[in-house]
Amino acid sequence: TSRGCPYDCTFCFSKPFWGQKARFFSAEYVLKEMEEMVEKFNISQIAIYDDLFTANKPRFKKIVSYIREAGIHKKVSFNCNVRPNEVTDEVAGMLKSMNITHVFLGIESGNQRVLNYLKKQACTVEQNYNAIQTLKRHGIITYGGFIIGSPDETEAEIMDTYGFIKKSGIDGFSP
Repeated sequence: TSRGCPYDCTFCFSKPFWGQKARFFSAEYVLKEMEEMVEKFNISQIAIYDDLFTANKPRFKKIVSYIREAGIHKKVSFNCNVRPNEVTDEVAGMLKSMNITHVFLGIESGNQRVLNYLKKQACTVEQNYNAIQTLKRHGIITYGGFIIGSPDETEAEIMDTYGFIKKSGIDGFSP
């Protein structure tokens, strides 16, 4: 439903590939596409592969509202990518209300120094942990992506990430 991401993480291909500005289809266009998929192809799940589905909050809220008004949330489930520092109870509630069943989070590291390097200080380990807990409270399955072996990352910092994975209660992850 969009291209690009407003953030500028060290490791990410999005800005070099799509350009500096994230671009978004309108909420109306997104709903039309979803309705067509449901009606023509009798699908049961829609994967929203945006870099960051919740990036444009007013648009995100409109999409959720339109999905509910059209009853699409009763016909299909969804999954999407969300950035941990953008997860709040309100966002998690809206995701759940549109029948998001699972979310992928770019967590990257359980060590703050490494996270500062990777995400340019835009996210904290605590925000990562809180995002998982918030989504789980709303009944949403959580998956996370982690980066192991960043430049000058120590064994102890890698073990911080391992400890984070064990403590967080995340449902699944990929290194």
